[in-house]
Amino acid sequence: GNALFDTLTQKEKDNLDFENIYTTSFSDPIFNGVYQKEWIDHILYSHIDKNWVSNAHIHHKMSDGQAIYKKFKYASDHMPISVEINL
Repeated sequence: GNALFDTLTQKEKDNLDFENIYTTSFSDPIFNGVYQKEWIDHILYSHIDKNWVSNAHIHHKMSDGQAIYKKFKYASDHMPISVEINL
């Protein structure tokens, strides 16, 4: 499975609409600086047991509400993602 895909609504899954899932964003020099939002990071898992991976989340902000890219400008060009694992 794909933990971030699991967070989509059924309609988004059926239409393969990934607009609400992005793990990096950038001004694209190839397309005249158009701002792109891309989903390139994943948490994949085996379907060994029902619901053992849940609550996937892309972290765009720190706990204080500040955007990660502003607080840590040079840490990474990807947003961190997390899941809960229930064993």
